[in-house]
Amino acid sequence: MPLYTPKLTHINSQIVQQYVEQRSQDDVDSAIITAACSTILHLAKPQAVFQQVFFDTASQHILCSAPFHFKSQQILPYLEQASIILSSAVTLGTTIEKEIDDSFLAKDFTKGIALDSAATVASGQLLDMVTQYIKEICEPKEYKIIWRFSPGNGDWPVSQQTDVAKAAGGSQIGLSITAGGMLNPRKSLTAMFGLRSTESGCSGSCSGCSLSGHCHE
Repeated sequence: MPLYTPKLTHINSQIVQQYVEQRSQDDVDSAIITAACSTILHLAKPQAVFQQVFFDTASQHILCSAPFHFKSQQILPYLEQASIILSSAVTLGTTIEKEIDDSFLAKDFTKGIALDSAATVASGQLLDMVTQYIKEICEPKEYKIIWRFSPGNGDWPVSQQTDVAKAAGGSQIGLSITAGGMLNPRKSLTAMFGLRSTESGCSGSCSGCSLSGHCHE
């Protein structure tokens, strides 16, 4: 299973500011946001892993080393359209979790919220970096990403992030499942990717295509 260890060089402070404002009743000085972003960049240990899985239409199961029933009706048609399906997981590591928890324990809630928000944004950026990485390694093989979904999209329950993590080989990057069924470290994300060949001239967009829903037949 491919491992990917990119380096985060920046965190979008504007988005972090928006997250903080949504969670705090007070205006937060931009210097606090900048400091939080710098701290997360320093402490984060970005890692990602992805693995090919297979979808069995009859049973609606994802077939892999840890098979699971796919619990989304809205996303099922997309699974059927993909030639290759990848399961992926990303994490920023455990060090930043201690820094965030220590801030809240010290009752420095503004700092804690800023750090937590910066880590959330960084996790999303990490998943975007993995998406770009997969795109780059697939293009020479004449494949392209046609969709990316994470648990929590549409009617896909967020609780299935643990299933996706196992399918991706999340233990290889230190992911574990808590007794409450949550991912540990908390600042981790999972996603599934659908790939199709570009040899037929497919643009990767099903909208308005006469073969939409049948191009895999």
